[in-house]
Amino acid sequence: MNIYMISNTFIWICSLVSFIVGAIMFFKPSKPLFAKMITMAIGCIAFGRIFQVVRLMTDSEALKKFQLGFLGVIGSLVFLFAVNFCIVDKAVDDRSPKNQKYRFIPIVFPILAAAFYMIFIGFADVNLIVKICGAVLTLFVVQSIYFNAKHIFFPDLETGVLGALKPYNILALIYAYLCLAEIIALSGDYYILDLALSFVMGIVIILLIPAVAKGVKKWKI
Repeated sequence: MNIYMISNTFIWICSLVSFIVGAIMFFKPSKPLFAKMITMAIGCIAFGRIFQVVRLMTDSEALKKFQLGFLGVIGSLVFLFAVNFCIVDKAVDDRSPKNQKYRFIPIVFPILAAAFYMIFIGFADVNLIVKICGAVLTLFVVQSIYFNAKHIFFPDLETGVLGALKPYNILALIYAYLCLAEIIALSGDYYILDLALSFVMGIVIILLIPAVAKGVKKWKI
């Protein structure tokens, strides 16, 4: 079993366990839509990773090629973006001018992600497929992390919505950056780095459901 197989298997196990726990806890009519969408994001991770594991069993160089498992990563980022943009942001930001600076400060985070892509993949001598997949991934990463960062710094409401969500937003922000770091590691064949990133990502995924569960105790949206 090569390192890529170990990395993807560990993330798959962590995401599958987290998804099952989340589904048991939140897939009920009375539970908040926010928690259900986060659980679906983790489900996307699990389905994407099992595809990668199976593909690696038949092709050791599969991660250098486009594969459907990549869409699982994209799907998770879409859910993480949608839950913040469509649910949380509309509840906490009334678009008043007094909070304008809190909308600009978080732009630093997506700019940093885009810079990482350009430096380590965009301008690097790597496979064209990796460049394209990295660009697509970065597009979704920057959208997701902007709102995670925004909701970390944005002034809280009297209801304490953002304060309750802060642990989740920090974890989601780390996850998005890890997705980008992973493809950078794969593009340069940094095997040990990829293995280390996979263990950190697995732990982050496991922690997401407890963070969400703790947050939704204080509010329901």
